[in-house]
Amino acid sequence: KQWASDNFISPAAMSNITSVKSQLLDELHRNGFIPKNDIIVGRRGRRDKTLQQFASVNQNADNVSLCRAVLLTGMPDNIAFRRQMGHFGTFQTRMEDQAGLHPSSVSFHRKPPPKDSVHYLPDWFLYKEMALSSQVFLRNCTSMTPEQIMLFGGLSFQRRMNNTNAEDDDD
Repeated sequence: KQWASDNFISPAAMSNITSVKSQLLDELHRNGFIPKNDIIVGRRGRRDKTLQQFASVNQNADNVSLCRAVLLTGMPDNIAFRRQMGHFGTFQTRMEDQAGLHPSSVSFHRKPPPKDSVHYLPDWFLYKEMALSSQVFLRNCTSMTPEQIMLFGGLSFQRRMNNTNAEDDDD
């Protein structure tokens, strides 16, 4: 309680967070996602549970490709495709024909590699949020590979591209 007070955190809120975490762990165990031996029961019993440091459910925590695929599976409509090849430039999303990376994004400040480099600029991004200010910006972005898009989220974007092409054909 003293630590919470020193850091301007409500002890009651921390207690609620701990209780909700314990309830979530119980539900994950009940539904077969977490084995019982991965859960540690604290001093306060049922309301004070946590995962062991090296829990078996964390065995893929450092697999970045898998984490990106899981994110993409959860947000298949939040895919952006880079339109200009020379730099990050403009992106096309399901909703917007022109959107840019938000200046607060780490990817925004990345410089294009030299033309003779083996490195490349990613064409696909997954974003969490779209914001409108002076233009449409994409926030909380991570690059995706075409394989991840195809396997985990491409259907939504493909429908958008097909609809755009069909409208172009009508002219």
